[in-house]
Amino acid sequence: MQIETTNDCTARCVMCGINEWKKKISGKFMSDSLFFKIANEVLENKDFVKKVALYLGNEPLLDKKLEEKILFFRNGGINVNFSTNASLMNKSRAVSILESGVNHVNFSFDGLDKQYYESMRKGLSFIEVLGNVLEFINLRNLKHYKTQVRISIIKNINYIDDIPSIVDFWKRFLDFQNGDSIRIDELSIDLQQSGKIAHDIEYDKEQQRIYNAKNKPCYTLWNTMGIKADGSIALCCIDQCRVYKLGNLNETSIKENWQNNKIRESFKEIHIKSGRGGVEFCKNCIAWIN
Repeated sequence: MQIETTNDCTARCVMCGINEWKKKISGKFMSDSLFFKIANEVLENKDFVKKVALYLGNEPLLDKKLEEKILFFRNGGINVNFSTNASLMNKSRAVSILESGVNHVNFSFDGLDKQYYESMRKGLSFIEVLGNVLEFINLRNLKHYKTQVRISIIKNINYIDDIPSIVDFWKRFLDFQNGDSIRIDELSIDLQQSGKIAHDIEYDKEQQRIYNAKNKPCYTLWNTMGIKADGSIALCCIDQCRVYKLGNLNETSIKENWQNNKIRESFKEIHIKSGRGGVEFCKNCIAWIN
């Protein structure tokens, strides 16, 4: 379950379309009544829920009640994670997040070059964010919290040669025995966004991944529901603007929508028959490939 409790962010990253996503949502935050309607239904069906991700297309730390919501799920026996750019993860917030019992926190942090980072992650301070991430990890280690940490890096040709040294840097702080990890995302949009292709080999690899993915169905159609802050249901995490409207949880239950949604079922049928290439919206997507 992906639940977005606020539809805003502290950054305006060049690879993100949040300004467009925001136009189609009324209200900045999910109402408490809607959140707990959703959360209670999740708990009622927790045997079928692997985890709850309290983010979708947003910065979750903008929600000052995030810790309360994490704790609600954790007390119900649900695994919880979220992804953040860490701009709001100061020491006091880090402590409260760790105390909430969150299972996993993903930090999006690209490269180690201040100028390039700030040119991509518009509105963020490289030094401040790096300090926040390192302090979170340090606090986690000192107090022996079980929260796992992942560093996610979007591969970009501007620092592709530095990836090994970037990985080595984070290895100095992460605890892999605790379940920490490093993820390097290879999204074709990143190569295109740069405006130049300096590494033909990497570009060719990316195009091959797109070609291979076209023949495969996307498993998120079978196992993931993305809920926006206004209760509307996205086809997937890529369909942030709800090009395909799968319903709204203000009007129905999760169970009813999941079991009786004609749009989702039609997508599943096409994906089984023709892979992602059978749907115009999905054909160039290489997200969530095993």
